[in-house]
Amino acid sequence: MTGRRLVAWDARAQNHRAAAFSPWHRSALRVALVLVPGLLGALFVARTRSQEGLAAARAVWLTGLAALAALQVMRAPWRLLFHDDAALLARLPVGGGALHQLVTRRGVPATVLAALALIVAAVPLGLAAVPAHAGALAVTLAAAALLGPAATTAGCGIVVSTRAQRALALTFGEFAGPRTVWISFVPATAAMLVAALPAALAQLPLGAALLAGAATLAVAALAWLGAARWGTTALPHALRLLVALDAVRLAHVELDHAGPLEARFGRLLARGAAAPIYAKDVALARRRYPMHYIVGGAVVLTMWAGAAFGDDATRARYALSGAAALVAWAALFGHRLATPPIEPHRLLATLPVPAAAVRRAKRAYVAWRALVPTLIGVAPALLRAADPAALGLTLGAVTLVGLAAACLTAGRGARARSGQPELLV
Repeated sequence: MTGRRLVAWDARAQNHRAAAFSPWHRSALRVALVLVPGLLGALFVARTRSQEGLAAARAVWLTGLAALAALQVMRAPWRLLFHDDAALLARLPVGGGALHQLVTRRGVPATVLAALALIVAAVPLGLAAVPAHAGALAVTLAAAALLGPAATTAGCGIVVSTRAQRALALTFGEFAGPRTVWISFVPATAAMLVAALPAALAQLPLGAALLAGAATLAVAALAWLGAARWGTTALPHALRLLVALDAVRLAHVELDHAGPLEARFGRLLARGAAAPIYAKDVALARRRYPMHYIVGGAVVLTMWAGAAFGDDATRARYALSGAAALVAWAALFGHRLATPPIEPHRLLATLPVPAAAVRRAKRAYVAWRALVPTLIGVAPALLRAADPAALGLTLGAVTLVGLAAACLTAGRGARARSGQPELLV
């Protein structure tokens, strides 16, 4: 199967899945994915400009650009190796070139959404900042779109290469770790390089920045072309290896249950028919996505550190950015609650559970994941703030907007019709 046919097949599959939702809901979700982070970023940039000046506001916007570009690179392995149809692709006679083209194409919509959100966030900077920031935006996101597939292919090449594994074993011995760690380590290293681009380009004069941007894009394009050639055997081999490991890992099921406060929160907001759905989501999400809990805890600790050691402006910046990150993480969590493997829609349609109860259960769990970490994280900054009322109103607006977006994504699971297509592998 050629890359063009595989991409066309994937587009038809995505359209078939999207047909299970109303056009209004699909459009609202796309608009929310742009406006929610964009407006939160614009609010943060405008506040920083009013309190600390234009230079600090530009630095904040460049930091957001670096974070979103790094996320695009780190998400590249998940678009192929951990995708819903990974098991099906592993069984098909698909070459590495086609897989490389597929993972590149799947990253385009996310890159476009990130670019639109950053454009909305840059509105408070004014028209004078358009040339330099437009160049940084284009170069950074284009480099991220090219380096994501390249880094994924490089990590897969290390995983499947016997010679590379032998060299790593001789070098690091028992500290070499599992071979699959390179699928995440190599994209993470590339993401750090991409994240350094905006700040580096912003410090250069316009002419030097143009030359540096062109050179960066040339290097990224060469890396992408080299990965397309090198990944002919690496990508299919790594895909089959990971699918086999995932099947073995899923054969042993250990379910966690809600903690006391988590269960009490569920009993308040998810009563009646929604209670079993809430308990099921907690059990499956704790096992399948433990990284959501780890990242949330890390963000809260970072907010506490900023509140403990920073001045008033630093405390407010850490509190606002941390709250935005937590509610955005909750929105992603809501999306995963509404999609397989947490929610197989075909099975859900056969259960005697009203759609309203399913929506209520998922929104209750998302509200727990958004509100509780946010309140815990911002409490020290509010206690030490010079104007706690103003900071509290801003944090409340950020949290409510993010919570609305998270509830919108979580509500998708109850809207799927019984004809929702699903890969039975």
